[in-house]
Amino acid sequence: MTLGEMLASFSRQLVDLIQSTNDIVRKRQLRDQLDQLHTLVGQLVDANVSRATAEYAAATQGIQAGVAAIQDAQRDIAKIAQTIDAIAKTLNALEQLAKKVAAA
Repeated sequence: MTLGEMLASFSRQLVDLIQSTNDIVRKRQLRDQLDQLHTLVGQLVDANVSRATAEYAAATQGIQAGVAAIQDAQRDIAKIAQTIDAIAKTLNALEQLAKKVAAA
């Protein structure tokens, strides 16, 4: 298993633990740790992914669109289908970037 795969698994398991924890204080501690994990993953990405590619630009634009769609859905839960479509586009852009980085 690669570091990227392990980080993704770790993140999913941490989210599952947060959802299954009933103690509010422990839940907050776990959320803080998840935030710390996301910060570290972001730093790893920024240190290792070239910004000078079309795929990087597409991925960042996709993430911005995905975040906006999620925020819209949070304001109006009926927009969830549109949000799912926007997230799919975001993930596709990230997948293209990952392929580009892996091929380099």
